[in-house]
Amino acid sequence: MKRWGMRYLLWNTKDISGLSDLNMALLVTEIDEMGCVLREVGVDQRSKVVHRFPSTEFPFGDYGLFDLQKVEREGSDMTKAEFENYWKKI
Repeated sequence: MKRWGMRYLLWNTKDISGLSDLNMALLVTEIDEMGCVLREVGVDQRSKVVHRFPSTEFPFGDYGLFDLQKVEREGSDMTKAEFENYWKKI
């Protein structure tokens, strides 16, 4: 199994069909070295956070869009610090 190290990826409506149906324009993910998504933040077109996984603050915070899926996309779109800015955003 290939290992990449921690990655931080951006996904938009071109990458994920139906994302806009969930009121999300962008999904930001933190992915471990095995390809498992650890955390997700979804933002709408006004950059307001509308989804956070895992979370008790948001509807469906118990569920991630990438539940039980491995992500094999290489590289990283942002730094850990940039991801943390999304994670902490209200």
